[in-house]
Amino acid sequence: MNPRQWELYAAYGGLTAGDVSRIMGDRNLSAYSRSKLLATALAVPAAKELARLDYKSLIEGERGRRLYTDTHIQEGLGWLERLDLERSLFEGFPVLPRYSFALELGFQLARPYLSRDDGAFYIIDNPVRKDKVLKIPFVAPASWKGSLRSAATRGLIRALSEVAPQSLPDDEEERDKALLPAWVQRAHRVRLFGNEVKSQARFINRWLAMRLLRNEEDESEASHHKRVEDLAGDLGGWFDAFLKEQHYRTEKIEGRRARLRFFPTFFDDIGLEIINPHDRQRRVGKNPILLECVPAGAHGTFRLLYVPYDFPGQVTPTKSVLQQQLGADLPLVAEAVRDLLTVYGFGAKTSSGFGVADPRRVAGELRVNLLDESTNGAAGPGEALVRSLLRRDPLESRLRDDFFADGRFLAVDDDEIKKQPWSGKVKADYRKVKPRVLELVGEQPAGPAYFSRPVTDLNALPGLAKELCGQVGGAG
Repeated sequence: MNPRQWELYAAYGGLTAGDVSRIMGDRNLSAYSRSKLLATALAVPAAKELARLDYKSLIEGERGRRLYTDTHIQEGLGWLERLDLERSLFEGFPVLPRYSFALELGFQLARPYLSRDDGAFYIIDNPVRKDKVLKIPFVAPASWKGSLRSAATRGLIRALSEVAPQSLPDDEEERDKALLPAWVQRAHRVRLFGNEVKSQARFINRWLAMRLLRNEEDESEASHHKRVEDLAGDLGGWFDAFLKEQHYRTEKIEGRRARLRFFPTFFDDIGLEIINPHDRQRRVGKNPILLECVPAGAHGTFRLLYVPYDFPGQVTPTKSVLQQQLGADLPLVAEAVRDLLTVYGFGAKTSSGFGVADPRRVAGELRVNLLDESTNGAAGPGEALVRSLLRRDPLESRLRDDFFADGRFLAVDDDEIKKQPWSGKVKADYRKVKPRVLELVGEQPAGPAYFSRPVTDLNALPGLAKELCGQVGGAG
């Protein structure tokens, strides 16, 4: 290659068999650059098959794998570390709001992962998706969100089969009451994933409509289908009204970001998979299809963050409300993650078993934040703790309800005591009680900043989530 020619496609025509050999023999080219240059041979039938054979040796051959996996991919992963882009979620965990939780899982693929890259020009028609800068296989955050939402929707259908009515009352008030448990379950997923996408909402509404309607005697299939579609449209409108009533949506702002945050997963290997569709009559393969993939045995890290920053229908939720929401959200998310990685799969062709992880080859952690959010200077220790510490103390009789606000002891200074709407006797009692409370609280061992559980088996993940929720409730 002429050092003055910086444009690769100008330096390598890729139009003849000789050009293909020159591309494969240039040690200055990365493996990914070679695969892209080989694509220029697609326009020449005489060189196309040779280029594809060279590409296959680049992915599967011993020397090619060293070039692609051990050099190109490992260099890309190294750049992630040097640029500080592969940070653990737990490094910034203490700054998150109370009852946030994070799940970090290193996993190994049990079946290959398939996806489709955005690039339109490649030596084969099915390249695996790669990061735009580093050119290494990865799963984008949006892909994780869509896959996990799909797994959670399957769980929603199971929940609706238990709580949704099997017929609708004619009275509007009774109808709303009968549908309320179903709307609560759906809104729960909206809180986690944001507004339902159109295809998802259409599927759920139609499933509910088919459950609520029975075939009438002598009713045609077309008539029944129309009734189902009409009711599905009504159900969508009723649920939308419920979301607005509960402040999940407003007239001015349609979107909802929700509480879950997703992060990219980068893999350490690349490979090829062949799918050979068979002729139904002859029962032999027709045209084998070559697919680029992340092979079984490759490693990646799944990261998920839950931040309870929004409070539908409430301005300032109480601690007990946040605990209840955590108790509902964490087990649901854990079950969906387990099902996604071990049962349903992620990526393309999941119905054929692709894109699943080995449930026992994982190493990670599930952590719940217990640190309090920043409070004003008047906030102090919790009421339950103060009352338990002063039990049988000589000053217990001077402890009054006025000394607490929003479940916390008012740790106000001397100047602020004068401004309180208390009688002189109450102010005098507070001046005696406050030093004793602060003294007893200071003697208590510091509480944990978080609760966590190691994750070594995906099948045990929902159980670990429930354990953590129980521990958090007990600590509260």
